[in-house]
Amino acid sequence: MRETELSILKSAAKIFAEKGYDKATLQQIADAVGIKKGSLYYYIEGKEDLLVRIADSMIDYWIKEIRRVTRQPLPPKEKLEAFIKAHVNLLAGDFERLCVFLHEYKSLKPEWRNKIVAKRDEYDRLIEEAIEEGIENDCFSPFDAKLVTLAIMGMCNWLYQWYSATGRVSIDEIAASFSDLILKGLLNQKERG
Repeated sequence: MRETELSILKSAAKIFAEKGYDKATLQQIADAVGIKKGSLYYYIEGKEDLLVRIADSMIDYWIKEIRRVTRQPLPPKEKLEAFIKAHVNLLAGDFERLCVFLHEYKSLKPEWRNKIVAKRDEYDRLIEEAIEEGIENDCFSPFDAKLVTLAIMGMCNWLYQWYSATGRVSIDEIAASFSDLILKGLLNQKERG
């Protein structure tokens, strides 16, 4: 991807996150990049194309990273800890695209929105499978794996609302705290020691 194209996508994510997709304009994006509005069309098809590319590239990257984690030959507890750490670090690395992904994908036409939702569901399913593995191996208590997955995602994804790199706790401390909180509730009595 060319430098100008990357700059366009980064500027669009920032503007979509700040103003919302509906209120953002291509002129604002062109101004942020330092090019004429008409020049944007050399790189993109339109505003929705930007939103699709931002959301799609983010979820593709996340799926790749979480597959790497979930394919490791780890016991369920360590696998879930590794997932939470990876997920929290992915979030902390790109709050603007996260904000766009979580809120603005709903502005897409149904055909694109359905593709993004399918990928999001695939990502969630990777986590759910790790939880199911722990339940099957009698490491985790028999909770509803889908519900636990949604709880983890809700807790972690909310970071973009309050996390600050200059705050009192590091992202690694947050990941460790989240893992501890989830696992203390999820581990069966035998695993708690």
